[in-house]
Amino acid sequence: MNYWKLMPGRSAVYAKDFVAENVIRIGFLSDASVIGGTQDAVTEKVAKERPEATKRQITTWANQLHKFLNEIAVGDRVLIFDPGTRLYHIGEVTTEVVFDEKHDLPYTRSISWVGTVSRDELPTTSRYALGAILTLFSVNDEVQKDIETVLSGEKVTVVDELEEDVIDTEGEEVLEKAIEYMKDKIQRLDWEEMQELVAGLLRAMGYRTTVSPAGADRGKDIVASPDGLGLEDPRIHVEVKHRKGTMGAPEVRAFVGGLRKVKGLYVSTGGFTREAQYEAERSEVSITLVNIDEFARMVIQYYDTFDPEARAILPLKKIYWPL
Repeated sequence: MNYWKLMPGRSAVYAKDFVAENVIRIGFLSDASVIGGTQDAVTEKVAKERPEATKRQITTWANQLHKFLNEIAVGDRVLIFDPGTRLYHIGEVTTEVVFDEKHDLPYTRSISWVGTVSRDELPTTSRYALGAILTLFSVNDEVQKDIETVLSGEKVTVVDELEEDVIDTEGEEVLEKAIEYMKDKIQRLDWEEMQELVAGLLRAMGYRTTVSPAGADRGKDIVASPDGLGLEDPRIHVEVKHRKGTMGAPEVRAFVGGLRKVKGLYVSTGGFTREAQYEAERSEVSITLVNIDEFARMVIQYYDTFDPEARAILPLKKIYWPL
């Protein structure tokens, strides 16, 4: 049995759909004739259908597609990562490839999901071995062993220090890995630091904030508004949940129930269930849900305007990368 890591679409946009539908999918082409074809045949088709691509891109895409079509076997296990919940979903492949012309990612295999592993439960070396942004790659034996250990309910040694020599790849992959490193740092903050960091982000976006004292949760942790008192619009009430485990519909419903003529922002480093997202979407009150992946990307976007207090909680260094 081999292990594979699959990227469920750019920025893992299809992660929840794959889990709900018990499938994994891949794209690059929309041509059923390559199923069962040789590596050269797949490469030729990719080059023909993607004329804008470089030779290197064509080779990489064709290689990954060929692996999905011909090297993954029934009984192998596949991991997909949901950056919003920081969970790896592990499933067993149950069918050969089926072509679904109605989907953006038409090459499909059925999956039986066997469990989940939190990124935070894995050792540093395994986290970053799984951090490559290739659409599909095989997982080495050491990482596979760590995953199996966590799946069995045992613990593995997790090293908190970040590796200093892991940034050895090209631009986009460096950025994605950097975001994951930053999320690791955010997860290690205590609750008060996380609350202050959320407030710091809102200040960087142009708001003034009032943070509730510890233990005085009255349905909101932060109030943000242009004047800082909540007298001027837009007024935002913020709930911050900094713990493992996704927030569900009841938690979102309870938060919405406390909003009166204000906007709501709900930040959860454990992410949100699909039902929680539905609850927010159908709410008559304006509410935005932000998971840890979205929060980290917003921190990067606004970090240049962070005040010293917020920067002290999460120190970051800007680097420039040649294009």
